[in-house]
Amino acid sequence: MIILFLPLLLLITHALPAFAASIPQYDIVAAYSEEEHRIYGSEKISFTNDGDEPLSEIYLFLYPNLYLEKDPDIDQSLYKRAYPVDFNAGEQFITSIQDLKGQNLPYFPELFKKRILMKIRLPTPIPPKGTFAFLVHFVTVIPEKYGVFGYYRDLVTLQGGWHPYLSFFSEGKWNFLLPPSPSRFQIHFTLNEHLRLLASVPPEFENEEGSDATFLLRANALPTVSLSIGKLTSEAGQVGPVNLVYHFLPRDKTYAKQVLRIAEEAADHFLKQVGLLPPTQLQMMESYLYQDLVTSGPNLLYVSNKLFKVFPLLKRFHEASVARGVFLLLWQERLPWEEIWMIEGLADLETAQFIGAKYGGQQSLERWLSPISFIPIIDQILYSQDLPLRQIYFKEKVAPLINEDIQFFNHSRPEGTTIFSKLQNLLGHETVRRAVEDYKKKIQTGEQISFRQVLYGISGKKLDWFFEQWLTSNPVLDFGIEEIRREKTEEGYKTTLKIKKHGEGIEPIEILATQENGSKIPLVWEGDREEHQEVLITPSRVDIVELDPHRDSSDPNRLNNRDPRLWKFLLDRVPVPSFNLNTQVLSYEVGLLFQPVYDNTNQIGFGFSHSDVGNSTSLQFSHIFRNNHTATVGLSYQGPQTPKDKPPEEQAGTVHLGYSLSYPNIPLLVGSVQRLLGRYPKFNIALGYDQRFTGGKYEHLVTTTIDTRRTFSFSNYHEIATHAMVGQSFGTLFENSRFFLGGDRGMRGYTPLRFEGDNILLLSAEYRFPLYYESDVNLRVALTHTLQGAIFADVGTVTDSRNIFRVGDYKKDIGAGIRWYIDSLGFYPLTFRFDVAIPVGPAIEAEKKPHYYITGGMPF
Repeated sequence: MIILFLPLLLLITHALPAFAASIPQYDIVAAYSEEEHRIYGSEKISFTNDGDEPLSEIYLFLYPNLYLEKDPDIDQSLYKRAYPVDFNAGEQFITSIQDLKGQNLPYFPELFKKRILMKIRLPTPIPPKGTFAFLVHFVTVIPEKYGVFGYYRDLVTLQGGWHPYLSFFSEGKWNFLLPPSPSRFQIHFTLNEHLRLLASVPPEFENEEGSDATFLLRANALPTVSLSIGKLTSEAGQVGPVNLVYHFLPRDKTYAKQVLRIAEEAADHFLKQVGLLPPTQLQMMESYLYQDLVTSGPNLLYVSNKLFKVFPLLKRFHEASVARGVFLLLWQERLPWEEIWMIEGLADLETAQFIGAKYGGQQSLERWLSPISFIPIIDQILYSQDLPLRQIYFKEKVAPLINEDIQFFNHSRPEGTTIFSKLQNLLGHETVRRAVEDYKKKIQTGEQISFRQVLYGISGKKLDWFFEQWLTSNPVLDFGIEEIRREKTEEGYKTTLKIKKHGEGIEPIEILATQENGSKIPLVWEGDREEHQEVLITPSRVDIVELDPHRDSSDPNRLNNRDPRLWKFLLDRVPVPSFNLNTQVLSYEVGLLFQPVYDNTNQIGFGFSHSDVGNSTSLQFSHIFRNNHTATVGLSYQGPQTPKDKPPEEQAGTVHLGYSLSYPNIPLLVGSVQRLLGRYPKFNIALGYDQRFTGGKYEHLVTTTIDTRRTFSFSNYHEIATHAMVGQSFGTLFENSRFFLGGDRGMRGYTPLRFEGDNILLLSAEYRFPLYYESDVNLRVALTHTLQGAIFADVGTVTDSRNIFRVGDYKKDIGAGIRWYIDSLGFYPLTFRFDVAIPVGPAIEAEKKPHYYITGGMPF
């Protein structure tokens, strides 16, 4: 462990010279302990009260406390994506705060998001325009996690906040929702000599003592200093005055060449479009990101270790992520005075031009995927905000629940592209385009002017209220079609639209009306009132009305944005095969599902299944009520198999009625996706009634099942999973093919057709343990992830007797298996498994052998 000596004299006598009065100043001495993954440090903070009133309190952010505990309101699967092994707390605690005379200053947590904010009481108020300096001694605990703040294996990523920093302060007021102010830094950072330190500014070697090396970091006017610590190698490139350096893990050298190549192309594009820059160094660092492909820190880019390890057709969108990051840093270098949202908007505009010039036309992942959106995985990408791909590839207008970026963690404002879209809806596309062009011309002539000034001049409107709303309060507004009245008149067709807004705030919203003849009428409502009405007189009847057709608004609820609702169809059950090596039967299911877009409550499904126990074809309608109740009605045609010692069953058509209750409600609608991901409800009750209507027979069947599943996790991929299922049946239909005991989803030590009965009891348990984390092998169509082992046991019985608790009749088996987690197409998590099981105890001769299964998804 590194022993850190922090003499206060060093902080006081070697401080930076006085700087601009309103800019905070940090003099930091810190050391990184590789064994503990901690930073021990002390800092002198110099702060100026730029207000007109005395200031008696100071606020510090302790950013790592964002990772101090789990949030129970957030889907726990997010933590599994963020933490490679298990949730472990990140933390920052202060050991003492003192003035320069050594007097302790009182401090205590403020009620703001998980003890992230610390309030310091000053014994003597700071007078207006007065400066105050104080010392903070702190310890930062770095969690083992992916993302912009954490470590994994031998790589540490710290986008910022690794030391306590001042909350934003301007004109005498604290603002806890804005990112840190530009500041001046002088940092003496110590770490083991075998580690490499990379930062927002080039480290200068100071001295070496024993096995520790100390570096000096100096920065002017940066909001924070980003760090990366690890065993990285580097490659460099030069494009005019821009020096590009990419630091990467040695095993990813092949992908590093692709990253550097696209960064060089982007820099060349920027210089041709915008003009020359002064000598500029742009640093890129590989990191274990999980929310983004590329994210920025001050003067550097963090690049995901999964970049370009993806299905080849998606690589151009990875290229766009790298190019956008390069443009973001180069625009910041070109316009150091400009607001960050404007820099983001310019970077996105430049990215669209760059990718369009390279590949021709406007590149849209959504347009690429829409023709194959019937595949459940693709549907989830396009219409679910629960998946990482949406955060990576699409410009989300609704902020994610957790945003780790130090600029947004305390206030998730919209990105620059979204603000541009809102401006275009408010002022018109032409006005905004003219403002951007005029702004670029002015800065090319050397004029230092803000985009707001240019926009106000071009539009003739002062829009301070607009920027205050979206950069500070960022309201969530729900727009919905309240009513549409259509009537035939002498002039043609009269359509009255009534639109309603829920929530406080003003947001322009686009309304698109489409007539029967195909012509479209675009309208814009400024969204300044609670309700809005439009009256249209058209030669052709208005068939479709849609709000926000390009999804530019912050509306989180899209169920009420279109009339009539748009329907989609899906492959309800993707034919992911399950192969029983003993019976040589390939089981599969396939089906189509029809349902409204964004609406999970009404579904029409058509399906076919083939397995050891028979074939089945069905057509059903399902409605999901509140509290997870589901009702189903439909037709089916079944050809069941029977055990060899029982007479065969006739194929039969039936009318089916069903009811089920599931808890919790899993937001993955499609059974095959649920199966592949292993996300099942913990509790399910199902009741079914089948009435035969073919063959002149009117037999019936009533079945009821109770199914419970529970997983007890020790850490990620280290868990005990349990499953219990009880089933009962009544009636005269399919008397010899009700419940089957064996198979890959039952007792895996027996063949499926060996045991059958009217009633069943099945108990299973699996102990699952990680064999290898992050194997990270690129198969082009998939990226390998974690390899997991499993040991399991199944106990159960199937019988025609109502008494299913005769322990002496229970069959038993044990087995082991492998679960292989992969990211399909490089981003979507799936599971494949191989199991082998053998019967335990008395068994008929034909079953006394191992049973093998190769299949997709978890058994429970």
